[in-house]
Amino acid sequence: MTVHPTLYVNVAARVQTALAGLEERRREYFGEHADARWVITSRVKTTGSIAAKLERKRSQGRAGYATADLTDVVGVRVVVEGRACAAQVATFMRAMFPVREADCEDFLDTPRGDGYRGIHLILDVVPDAASRAPIPVELQIRTILQHQWSVLSHSEFYKQVAEIPQSMLLRMRALSEILNCAEIESDQLRRSRISDECSRTLRDLLVDTVERLSQRPDHAEQLGSLGLHLLEFDRKLRRTLVSTGDRERRAFGALEALADPREIPGGDLGVAQQLSDIVKRVRIVVMPCYPEPIGVEPVAVEPVAVRTAEGSGPVSRATAGHDAASRAASAIGWPGLPERTGRTSAALPGSSRPRRQTRQVRPAR
Repeated sequence: MTVHPTLYVNVAARVQTALAGLEERRREYFGEHADARWVITSRVKTTGSIAAKLERKRSQGRAGYATADLTDVVGVRVVVEGRACAAQVATFMRAMFPVREADCEDFLDTPRGDGYRGIHLILDVVPDAASRAPIPVELQIRTILQHQWSVLSHSEFYKQVAEIPQSMLLRMRALSEILNCAEIESDQLRRSRISDECSRTLRDLLVDTVERLSQRPDHAEQLGSLGLHLLEFDRKLRRTLVSTGDRERRAFGALEALADPREIPGGDLGVAQQLSDIVKRVRIVVMPCYPEPIGVEPVAVEPVAVRTAEGSGPVSRATAGHDAASRAASAIGWPGLPERTGRTSAALPGSSRPRRQTRQVRPAR
């Protein structure tokens, strides 16, 4: 079945809208503590790039390889702060779209042969069209430093690891390890800073509570119990920030339980609020996305303009109108678009604001 180019840009926009919705809700939830803003970009392969890939696959012995076998005609990339965020974005996107697990790749912790790190998901996305047949979209999820490796190593010049000269391959792997170590150290520094800030807040809270309750002799027992509660909260806080994996999640769960007003001696709501604020501060490194994924319904999104250079150039976000979509189709070598259907561009889920334009980054193939 022939897929019209406007459907390719439509499904790319759907995935971008879902990611932008996650980002907006995350920033609203964490407020001033939210980390670096995500960079979300997309691209649609040109006809020349598609033909080159088909020829390359067939020359490798896959004689029947056709356009229908391609899973990366549409590509979307999101660059996030760190690994915990990348892993959680992958989990949320799996909850929002059907995923072709057999075609997915996870190089987040173990790099590819050339040093590349990141997560690749193949999503089946239903376009906003009468056909409703899903179209595969390749979603690349990278951290900031993982993306910088691709930029600094010029890895996109080579289509296969086997094409890379050995001397360059060793340097690319070395650069990957250097940036990976920098990412780990950056995360540890961040955790140490959060631990110190939150422990200082707890000490001040304990002093204020002692001064407040010591004025009333009938609250002596509550004061003792509350002091022990705060000390246990500080212990769980530190354990959470020095742990990883399941141990980290268990420690964080215990930390959340200690912030429950029902668990605080005397049900002190002022103490409960401050402990809740600390939990949110810690959550940014443990679960850096909004606590729950959002649902994604088919949305009416205007086609977007495509860079005219040959190759898999990125799609710029949010240009309006039928004329812009027609120029996009022409630029990538597709036939003209049908008459306008009266669709309008979509805002972010749960927001009246239009989507922001983002700096374009060329995804690797």
